[in-house]
Amino acid sequence: MISSSKTFNTKLYILSLLLLLITTITTIVQGCEDSTRPFLVNKKDRTCSWVAKGTTKRCAKGNYQVATHCPVTCGTCDKDKCKDAAKRFYLETNGNLKSCLWVRTKDTEKRCKKIGDPYTCRASCGYCDIPNQEVYEKNPTGIVSYNKMINRNPDCMDYEGSYTAEVDDLQENVKLYMDFTISYDTDKCIFSSNNIPNHNTGGSTTNGNKFATQVQPNKDPYVLHVPRNPVRTSTPIFTEKLPGEITMNGIMLNGVDMDVDSAFCYNPAYITAQNPLGIALFKGDIRCGQDADWYAVPAANPSNVVLDEFTGHSYNGRYHYHGDNDALSYLKAADVYNEYGSPVIGFAPDGFPIYGHFFYDVDSGGIRKAKSSYQHNPDFVQNGERDRPDGAEFDPPSIDTHELGLFVEDFKYVAESGDLDECNGMEDAFGNYAYYYTEDYPYAPLCTFGVRDETFDKSACSYNNPTDTDCDGSGGAFRNSFVTSVVESSHSHSHHDHGIDESGASTSLSALSYSVCVVVVIAATIIGVK
Repeated sequence: MISSSKTFNTKLYILSLLLLLITTITTIVQGCEDSTRPFLVNKKDRTCSWVAKGTTKRCAKGNYQVATHCPVTCGTCDKDKCKDAAKRFYLETNGNLKSCLWVRTKDTEKRCKKIGDPYTCRASCGYCDIPNQEVYEKNPTGIVSYNKMINRNPDCMDYEGSYTAEVDDLQENVKLYMDFTISYDTDKCIFSSNNIPNHNTGGSTTNGNKFATQVQPNKDPYVLHVPRNPVRTSTPIFTEKLPGEITMNGIMLNGVDMDVDSAFCYNPAYITAQNPLGIALFKGDIRCGQDADWYAVPAANPSNVVLDEFTGHSYNGRYHYHGDNDALSYLKAADVYNEYGSPVIGFAPDGFPIYGHFFYDVDSGGIRKAKSSYQHNPDFVQNGERDRPDGAEFDPPSIDTHELGLFVEDFKYVAESGDLDECNGMEDAFGNYAYYYTEDYPYAPLCTFGVRDETFDKSACSYNNPTDTDCDGSGGAFRNSFVTSVVESSHSHSHHDHGIDESGASTSLSALSYSVCVVVVIAATIIGVK
């Protein structure tokens, strides 16, 4: 017969094992809980207890939406522990049927309390282990040669200061001097820049050739106004091509502007032995103009566009970017300065910030690169050929000779296929709306959800106005040389709008019928502050 002391010790041992097991389970599922609220499935009230009676089938209901309510029961904590429950549920306070969208659209804190638990709208109610609201660390001012940014404050006011740098033009073996200032008032920040970056220019070009023109500082600094209190609307405003004007997609925090767009295009009439792709700016009656059907993406045409390692180059001396780069932020997660994501690297024309590539991902609990929602046009992919636009004068380029991704028209916005909206933006885990650099098209903000400030549209001659330049568009004596180099067809990540002449050789299009004011629509300019 077992003594009472031995029985007690056995019970104590079993209890210890149970406590250990509970602790282990708690550790495994820490931060992951099932919702306690009844939810609607096929017009019937259900709970996670109901789901537990048939997890294989019931967790999968509604394309696995049920699993977002019951991640512990369904074994989906790895992907659902920080997500909002996807189906409508009943409030504890009054039994009304609501959704997590209702929770996060207004009075979120108050509405989270009405739910009765923090496990239903986990993301909206802050249940997940999101980093605390960050304290912003300012960027250094003064000499900033080769500096990366660190500040993530979405208010441009926090970047007030004067910035200088001494860098090298690696093509001409001369020094360049950056002069960039930011000031602010109640409503706006004022950026004034001579368009010289804080890094070397001209290195490791896409095809080994030099820029068409030597990099030069602006004779007259660009002055841009960045709204301090941007208002996000529901309608995107796309950056347009405007005759005789430079239309910018943003100003970066080293004074260089971002120019996503291009004015060179495909036309079979451009094809020569030296230019087999038929991609050029051209001149006369067959120039691209503003209504071409197949505009080339600068960042996808390295054979035809000379860009340096920062996806930048000069046009009439003015240095600017055509895609993402690592000039101001890092491309590897391990190098990112803090746990919140990439720093602010510039501002869009509506005043919302532009961040580098990384954002804080609630689902994974860490940072990752933002993904564009622009995809190769599904119809082109399915059909194996591009569609001919209505009224087009010639057939589209074949996918066999011109791979998908070379042209703006090759891309289509597919909602929720990536992280970002039409303008390459999103609201982050901390409630801030912003645009992001991406490694794929469109690379930077293609449009804005706020109103563009008019200072981001400049007369083509406003930054650099030589005495012999006719800027009224009537075709005076001065013409810009617009050059691109042609090598064997190969496509990768590079950009801009330098056309190819009729022969396809790397020659100057000095006889362009566009005046500088009209041609410059191709290349955006930098901004400055005062």
